[in-house]
Amino acid sequence: MAAADQPHVEGEQGPAKRIKSESTATDTSPQAPTYLREIDAGITEFITPGWSGFDAIIKHRYSDFFVNEIDPQGNVVHLTSYTDAIDPEPPKTEAEIEIDALNVPADAQDAFNEAFVRLEPILGAEDAARIKKHLEITEEQTLEQRSLVLGRELDKDQRKGVYMVTNNFLPTQVTCETVDGQLRFIRRLAKDKAPSDKRGQRGKRWAHAGDYCHFVVQKENQDSMDILQQIARNLKCNARVFGMAGTKDKRGITVQRCSAFHIAHDRLIWASRKLRGGRLGNFSYGPNEIKLGDLGGNQFTIILRHVQGADASSLEPVLCGIRNTGFINYFGMQRFGTQSISSHTIGISVLKSDWRRVVDLILCPRVGERDDVAKARNVWSSTRDPKATLDLLPRRAALAEHSVLQHFVKSGSTNNCSAAFACVPRNLRLMYVHAYQSFIWNAAVSERIRVFGTKGAVPGDLVIVASDFSNNAHAKSKAPEDNEARVAPTLVTAENAGDYSIYDVVLPLPGWDVQYPEHQVKNVYEELMAKDGLSPTGLAKHPLKEYRLAGAYRHFIIKPRDFSYEWMRYNDDMLPLARSDSDAIEGKHDPESIDFGQHVALKLKFDLPSSAYATMLLRELMRQETASGFQTQLNIYNNCKVLDINGNLLFRAGNRRLEWYLSRNLAERIDASTIQLNFVNKGSGRRDEPFYLQEMQNMCTVCGSTTNLTMHHIVPHHYRKYMNETIKSRSSHDLLPLCTSCHDKYERHAVLFKQHLSQCFSAPLDGLGWIERKDIGKGMRAASTLMSRSLEKIPKQRIDQLRAVVNEVVGQNVDLFTADSQVLINKHRVGGFGVCAEHGVLEELMAMETRIRGPGFRTHGEIIVNVVAKHCTNSLMCDQCKEIAAAGVPALVTSWRRHFVEHADPAYLPSHWSIEYPCATKAYLMRHWYRSELIPLYVTTVAAVGVCGYFSARALKSPDVVWNKRENPYPWLDVQQNENTKMLDPAGRFEKQWTRTRL
Repeated sequence: MAAADQPHVEGEQGPAKRIKSESTATDTSPQAPTYLREIDAGITEFITPGWSGFDAIIKHRYSDFFVNEIDPQGNVVHLTSYTDAIDPEPPKTEAEIEIDALNVPADAQDAFNEAFVRLEPILGAEDAARIKKHLEITEEQTLEQRSLVLGRELDKDQRKGVYMVTNNFLPTQVTCETVDGQLRFIRRLAKDKAPSDKRGQRGKRWAHAGDYCHFVVQKENQDSMDILQQIARNLKCNARVFGMAGTKDKRGITVQRCSAFHIAHDRLIWASRKLRGGRLGNFSYGPNEIKLGDLGGNQFTIILRHVQGADASSLEPVLCGIRNTGFINYFGMQRFGTQSISSHTIGISVLKSDWRRVVDLILCPRVGERDDVAKARNVWSSTRDPKATLDLLPRRAALAEHSVLQHFVKSGSTNNCSAAFACVPRNLRLMYVHAYQSFIWNAAVSERIRVFGTKGAVPGDLVIVASDFSNNAHAKSKAPEDNEARVAPTLVTAENAGDYSIYDVVLPLPGWDVQYPEHQVKNVYEELMAKDGLSPTGLAKHPLKEYRLAGAYRHFIIKPRDFSYEWMRYNDDMLPLARSDSDAIEGKHDPESIDFGQHVALKLKFDLPSSAYATMLLRELMRQETASGFQTQLNIYNNCKVLDINGNLLFRAGNRRLEWYLSRNLAERIDASTIQLNFVNKGSGRRDEPFYLQEMQNMCTVCGSTTNLTMHHIVPHHYRKYMNETIKSRSSHDLLPLCTSCHDKYERHAVLFKQHLSQCFSAPLDGLGWIERKDIGKGMRAASTLMSRSLEKIPKQRIDQLRAVVNEVVGQNVDLFTADSQVLINKHRVGGFGVCAEHGVLEELMAMETRIRGPGFRTHGEIIVNVVAKHCTNSLMCDQCKEIAAAGVPALVTSWRRHFVEHADPAYLPSHWSIEYPCATKAYLMRHWYRSELIPLYVTTVAAVGVCGYFSARALKSPDVVWNKRENPYPWLDVQQNENTKMLDPAGRFEKQWTRTRL
């Protein structure tokens, strides 16, 4: 849970809470958290009384967070097609109308013959025949020999008629030109290119349709800018030609509108096929670019997994309260960064023009950062050498730092800090000062709620009537830096206070062009800014114009639109619980709740204005810290203790395991992180295994970073899931925390190792047993051609062939289409090519898979684990793989551990972690000795031991007789009747007649 503070009751004045300013926001003491907390950003209050919250995991997977942009007209943006385009045809000119009237035959020979039929009335039969005979010559000649001059002058209308015929009926056979008033016909060679008017066509398109191609982007776990950069690289153009209404969360599946300047949609379709983590579609054209802020809001679909501490009945009043009452419109933690030094702390120094301190704050060491970045920062702190620091700093991880250091290296001096900071991209520079505005605004809102509650407007408040969804945020949903005309607020008095609701009340973001409330909340602005050496009026006096903040207004209580929720049960954390737009295009159904599923999830869906933060709604609902550092630690180690009935430590576990015991009355809570079982346990737990009893550190195993952590499977899941339960029981030993950067680095090496195993074990990465559907592939290519914009340039005969192919493929695979498409197919099944006009059918055909898994399909991991389990080797294997196959599955586990250590170079491995750590314990084997697959082994072993024991016992009962030819040449004479005797012959010279009748 986040704040332990009880929610403030409306109308009461709660105890004063200290708001952190510059002096307290960067506490880096060992006891302080290594991440920025909500209280550091001025976020302290709640408006839902009497609710203690519940536990759940936000963004357990990136597919648990969906964002669909809402356009300025209030429509939710969806990706509904990969190929559809609204591309109006340009109006035809008089010349084009005349050309259409010519009815040029599609066949080249027919067009050639028709040309001279049309030239005869213009030039006469004799001249037309001369030209035809001249063009029928096929041998290569000089330009002079290929030229034919008519020999007489023609008037303008005649020349126009000749040009019309030659340009349209004979474009590849002849070039016609006028020389000294006479026509000259030049026979074209095969290698000559036909004249092209594409440039004119392109200009014509943008003139009538608009200069911008608008399209919809769906991205998955990618940055918005990264997707546009990928498109730009694929099209070999500058990324500046693209525009978008706003950046979306990276960790999630988001849909938004974008625009491209003078790039046709067919080029974007081609580029979309090469995108990593993104799809494009819904193309159209327009005269305007899509710019930042050109949106009405966002629609969110959020999955909260592993819900504990709440159920449908207890949560119903709170969910209804959020729907009807709303939540505090705080600026979310994303606004302030994720590190121990927040963005607004740097913003203070920017507003004070303290450029030396700005650079120091950007480059100084920070708590909880990844190892390579921390190393570079330490070099700067100790040496102030920009070249040495820049060489160690990873570029993608530190854009501002790179910009500053590169200026220092180029200038050869570290003195001009103002110029160095000016090299940081403008939007990043402004982010620091806007973060400071947001901090002051958050603190003012917290004070307003503590002092006056949330019942309604009070005298001294400022109000702007929130008339619709689009203006629930500050004016026109623009960012605080936008200084265009704003709606002027109204001051609330005792006489008009009843005319306004709490949803009309606004508070200003500090600036020189805003009005402040006329009650004690105004003091928050002055006092907090005074602590930082600033004042609201002083923001107009900054020496640089871009940092003179005018301010803006923002409603501090908002309600979500179309708020809905759904309880779901599920078993597998890896399966999605919501459907994306691309899933809908591919005909996938919405995931459904599983009756009596093991886990509980809450699915929320709602709309918010563009400037509102969904995490603040979740904070009001869950009462949980929304800082990214806190959320990442929820998914790593909780280090909770489970004690047996005698108080001895059995093992460590997470909060969910503790709740499982407590909810079933199997344990009693000792403290917040310790429980004691109230029954006598059968086993010893992990008592004899120090690795599982130690307190695990929530930091990256490789670099030591404590932010952006994720759990890394050293042995990939698609191998381990095919191993036996003995080895699976030890999986937590091979599950270690990595930061996302180190995880991405190591995954490149892991992919190479998988490829190596794939070659040695003849196990393709995509599996064995695919069934190729060549007919589908043929149909897809035909459908793609039929939907292209250049269809009118394809000969009619070829179009008929393509349509026949599509009809044949569709007719043979009707069952693969959706129900709606099957209706269309059956409608056109009899006669003609009508189905080819149904774009929905063609789109489904283009989206089909050209291969499917056959009945004997086996995955890459399944093949390798089965081969290793059977100890099979072959000549294709390298020496390492032969050793793995000979030693069995434990050797495969060990090889992945060794690969991780060698290529990731972890510096912070937990104590007792080892490459050779056993894959199973004796206790586990004893618990599972009775498994049915082990019974044949037990029977064979017992029989063999019994037979050997029987004969060994009989042999031991008789005396030994030593063969000694010199002293006892006839040892058998010493054998008594009815006596068992062993006769040993070291030389092996017993004669054949001597046999053993007993023994």
